[in-house]
Order: sequence, then C-alpha cells, then structure tokens
Amino acid sequence: MILYLKHNKIDKKRWDKCVAKNSLHLPYAYSWVLDILHPNWNALINKNYEIVMPLPYKTKMGFKILTQSPWLQQLGIFSSVEENNYVLQQEIYNAFFNKIPTYYFKQYFRLNSSNTAFNQLSKYTISHRNNQVLELNDTYEHLRKNFSKNTKRNINKAEKNDLKLDKNIALSELLNLYKTFIFPKQKFITESDFKDLKLLLTEISNRNRGFIWGVRNNKNNLLCANFFWQEKSRIISLLPSSSNKGKENLAMFFLLNELIKSFAQKAFVLDFEGSSVENIARFNKSWGATNEIFLEMNYFLGLK
Repeated sequence: MILYLKHNKIDKKRWDKCVAKNSLHLPYAYSWVLDILHPNWNALINKNYEIVMPLPYKTKMGFKILTQSPWLQQLGIFSSVEENNYVLQQEIYNAFFNKIPTYYFKQYFRLNSSNTAFNQLSKYTISHRNNQVLELNDTYEHLRKNFSKNTKRNINKAEKNDLKLDKNIALSELLNLYKTFIFPKQKFITESDFKDLKLLLTEISNRNRGFIWGVRNNKNNLLCANFFWQEKSRIISLLPSSSNKGKENLAMFFLLNELIKSFAQKAFVLDFEGSSVENIARFNKSWGATNEIFLEMNYFLGLK
C-alpha cells in the first residue's frame, strides 16, 4: 500500500534509513537535504518505508507545483530492497506515480538512474538526460590509459605550471570563486539558489560528508576548486569552479588527475554530475567516464 504523507507526518529516521540503502549511493533524497532545499516537502511511501519518493514543491499563485532544486540532480523513487523483476518494477513505479495528488497541476521530476521501468504513464513528457561516471577500482596507470590524448596532454602541461594541490580550501573561498567566475554565466541559477547552495554545502561539511580540494599557483592564488560530496562509495563533483587564470593554467586538469590518483584502486565511483551539454559531456568522457541515463518527466494540466 502506498501512502501520501504531508511533511509533518513523515518519519525521517525511517526515511533516511531507506535512502541510505539505495544501491546507487545517491545522497540527494536524505531528509536533511530536502529540508534545506525544499522545506515542507511531502512524500509517497509504502507502509514499511522500504520504498519512498520525495515530492518537493513550491506554491505559485496559490497552486502547488512539483519542482526540483538545481542542486538535486536525481530524485525519484528510492528503494531499500533490490527488485530484479522488471514487470514488478513497472507495477511499483506506475503505482507511485499514479498516487501523486492531482492538485499538483504542474509536475517536474529528474529521476535517478535506477528508475527506468515505466509504462502506462502517457500523460508525462519523458526526456533522457545524461550523467557521466568513472569507476576508480583500478590502478591509476590503467585508468590513465583511458584518458583521451588531449586530456593526457593537458595534464602534462598543467604539471609544468608550478601548481600545487590544496586539500584544505575554506568553503567561503570556493563560494567566492564560484560566485565570481561561474555564477554570472549560469542564467538559470538565481540568488535564492545560491543561498540554498551555501546552506547545503555548510550542512554537508558539518556532517563530514564532503571535502573541498583546490589548486594554487606559486603566488598562493586559488586557481580552481571543487566541492566533492561523498556518499559511501560515490564521490560527486558538485561545484567545479575555475578562475580565468585557472583555465589558462589548466588547473582543473591538475585537480581531477590528483583526485583520481588518490582514489584509484579503491571501490569508489567519481560522479561528474552531468552532463547533457555536449562539450561538458565530452570533457567528462575524456577521463574515461561512461554515460549513465536518467529520466526527466514533465506534466502540465494534462497536456504533453
């Protein structure tokens, strides 16, 4: 039996226990993450909290709209139990979506990459989105063989630029780098989104679930940095940011190469958190990353 629960009825301890057992090790659906980015989110659950689905929303002109923060790449249905029967998966997923209250007149989802078994959901417009991931459970030497020629060449150039890795970057320094050089180019990110980002990264840091690495030049100037969100074996590249000088000195190539060296031969996956944008996807794949598909679903007043 699937239940629709308002926010104040959700048992967050049981919820987080379910999310923690998801096979992909995705952290986006933890209650504390949703509380920051979508306060008062609602949910669908089965009666034992073995399968859950967050319903983040906002209210516009009195209407409730299901939406998703730009900092939550993949939500959808999370399960604490493995189900290998595809037909049964279809039944479960369809049942969850059919249980969504009709007063959410507009619905937008980016599902996680395990949510693929759908049918009988013709009211939704479904698009495929791309994410690139790199398995790190091999030697660095073998991983490097899968780098593109251009990436190898840029790493070699970067290593001649007198760069140094800094594993103790302050969050404020990273945010300043992002706000100065990246934020102005991201027209879809608002000031409100940036405030949410700061709250999220602060909480992740407080919970020791992430780390910030950066690259400095010989004058100790920060050229690039990134926030890596770690959930068990998954390391998510959350906020890659470079200054103009950083790009000139190929600092991000230096940073990613050092990260891969550090985590090689361990059971980790580097999640580039994107992208469907061709040039970004090409950069990610140049490190040997493979493509992972997830679904984007839209519904508006019954019109596709």
